[in-house]
Amino acid sequence: MKNIKNYKHTNTILNILFIGALSFVMVFTRSFMGLYFLGFRLGELVVAFGLILILFNLFRFNSIEFKKTYYLVFSLILSFLISLFVNGGSLLDTYTYKSSSYIWLFGYFWMGYLIFKNLEINNIFLAGLVLIPIVIYIFNSGNYPDFIINFFKRNSDKFQFIKGSDVLMAFIFCTFLLKKYLKKKTYYMTYLNLIGGLLLPLLLTLSRASFFSCTLFVILENLNNFKWIKNNIKKYFLIFLGLSILFILSSIRLSGLPEINRSEPVAVVQESVEEVVKRKNTNQFFGLYVSEGRLKSKDNTLEWRFDIWQDLIDDLNYKGKIVFGFGFNEIFEIMKDPTAPGRLGREGLNEHVHNHLFTVLGRMGLIGLFIYFVFQFNLLKKINSRELFIFFTPLLLVSLMDTTMESVQFPLLYYVLISISYTKK
Repeated sequence: MKNIKNYKHTNTILNILFIGALSFVMVFTRSFMGLYFLGFRLGELVVAFGLILILFNLFRFNSIEFKKTYYLVFSLILSFLISLFVNGGSLLDTYTYKSSSYIWLFGYFWMGYLIFKNLEINNIFLAGLVLIPIVIYIFNSGNYPDFIINFFKRNSDKFQFIKGSDVLMAFIFCTFLLKKYLKKKTYYMTYLNLIGGLLLPLLLTLSRASFFSCTLFVILENLNNFKWIKNNIKKYFLIFLGLSILFILSSIRLSGLPEINRSEPVAVVQESVEEVVKRKNTNQFFGLYVSEGRLKSKDNTLEWRFDIWQDLIDDLNYKGKIVFGFGFNEIFEIMKDPTAPGRLGREGLNEHVHNHLFTVLGRMGLIGLFIYFVFQFNLLKKINSRELFIFFTPLLLVSLMDTTMESVQFPLLYYVLISISYTKK
């Protein structure tokens, strides 16, 4: 009897630590993952532990429910190894695991499933979920505490304000859990719309892709609850009024902050695009046009991405790497191209192509991309179709325009969120 109590006590502590860690990941994102511990960055340790979780579960192989998932994970690892060794890579090189982190972070799917399957929810937990997006908004709308900034500057490899995609992930993650555990639909609908109204102006200043994805999420979830809205029209009117007021006040507040400087690569691309449009009579469709056999855009940010993606495909074809990819040895060569100034960014640290599918294609080739697609499809198809469309579509959309899955925090939360959806079945 004593052993059972000790086990439950230990299990409770582990659950609290895991959920607390997820909260820090959502609020402090990249800065938190850059903290040094035993000579390693926390993000590196998180990826390493994810790899251990995957290997541990593969050797156990005793779950009928996840049998197909085991085979697909094994196939994905095999594809990784083939791509690595075909390109002369090494399993002892830490960059190998950094550039393939989106594979190993899947290990937290199993950890999330075990924890949330038997998790007992209390009011403190629910209050924490409500507060996380509010804290994110306060910190990133001109009130980030100096002592926290200085702490990360001293103890992390870098301090970074939260990105738009991470704001979106935190909002969807918390909303998903609150939908599961809040007893009254009125509370949930109030939270969804008021927090949505607060965050949308912030997202617009950070990332248009995240703003569009979040707007889509809020609209779809409201439509999904149309029956409740119809039966509670007066309550919903007040909620919508609150959303509108918060959106306006949030927009006014953010408009008073210093404008985020446009990055050098984007400025260079914008000048080039404007020059091309002036000189050539192009047929445009929603700002898109074809010039010299390449898809282009009048939007400077989108044009910058189009240019990288098409260069990556051209380089894969030219070097005969389209089947197995370039591997995981180093930064893509096209990111270092001197004829495309600014791809590495002002600090010279950007190495991502800002599209997860193109990243997988570049690393693992067509074979790896196909296996990875089947792996993701198998995971997502088991989720309720409405939940999949409403909660996960916005996350997948933003991953096609940003470096979401190439970070540590976003895929970690992504796989835990999938595991939570499994526990609802």
